[in-house]
Amino acid sequence: RLDPETGKIYHLKFDPPPEHVRGRLVHRSDDQEEKIRTRLGQYHSQVEGVLGNLKSADQCFVDGTKKPDDVFEEIFVFLGASGGVWPALESAPAPIETAPAPISVSSPPEKVVCIAGPPAAGKGTQCEKIVAQFGLVHLSTGDILRDHVKRGTALGKKAKEYMDQGLLVPDDLITNLVITRMQESDVMAKGCLLDGFPRSAKQTTSLVEAGINIHKFIRIDVPDEALIERGVGRRLDPETGKIYHLKFDPPPASVQHRLVHRSDDHEEKIRRRLQQYHDQVQGVMAALDKADIFIAEGSLSPAQIFSNISFFLTAPGGAWPALV
Repeated sequence: RLDPETGKIYHLKFDPPPEHVRGRLVHRSDDQEEKIRTRLGQYHSQVEGVLGNLKSADQCFVDGTKKPDDVFEEIFVFLGASGGVWPALESAPAPIETAPAPISVSSPPEKVVCIAGPPAAGKGTQCEKIVAQFGLVHLSTGDILRDHVKRGTALGKKAKEYMDQGLLVPDDLITNLVITRMQESDVMAKGCLLDGFPRSAKQTTSLVEAGINIHKFIRIDVPDEALIERGVGRRLDPETGKIYHLKFDPPPASVQHRLVHRSDDHEEKIRRRLQQYHDQVQGVMAALDKADIFIAEGSLSPAQIFSNISFFLTAPGGAWPALV
């Protein structure tokens, strides 16, 4: 709803207006359901036409209903992935000054847990449960990067130079951003959950060389064939934007004729993304020295997966103390 006196836009559910302005709010004609559906239909028709004419471009379809950091992570992996039609984007541009010197710490956090998992394995759900149960500070590279850029820190300004050129932020700089965040008081007091970081052997080694050890490493495993089944069965309704699954969330008969099988949901591309993930996580695990490692069976129910993870995090007798 629009407040015509101030120009501010409210949302009745997500950003409710205060009582004293409700009487003057306006429901703009462009925000009526019929017009929104018309615009969405136009967009889907247009974008499908564009995609239908792209013959050589690598394509990535990202679920925009996810958290901003999860969306960024998928885009980040796609842009930096090798093996596509075009080369991966390089991280280090020549015009920018050399990467900052590695950061080292004398007093690392006492509790550092890392969680990894392939796309659609349910990692985000487990992160929420772990943070709620154990009080760890959730750390993700996307959140950290955006915060530094927003605050204009020295590291944030350096990262923005790369971002403004459309380049990936180098591993060394990303690692320094994470290490800096890990030195803040909340992480030092509570410990942290590294969500999808480190994502390479180089990043893992850089953490260790800085004096930070990953105490507990969780890898959520789901058979590739199950993840492929989840992906290839998805269908998009171009008029509403809703995504159905032919097996797990079947579409009604009235919309089946207009459903679209997006190119990113074809088996070949799903297998490519999974192989990229497997290569990355194997490199990370090979570089882990002292961490307790737990492989979680991701085909179980979310509650059972979390129960198993909780047992791992609290069980005595590992290389590092159990979380309390």
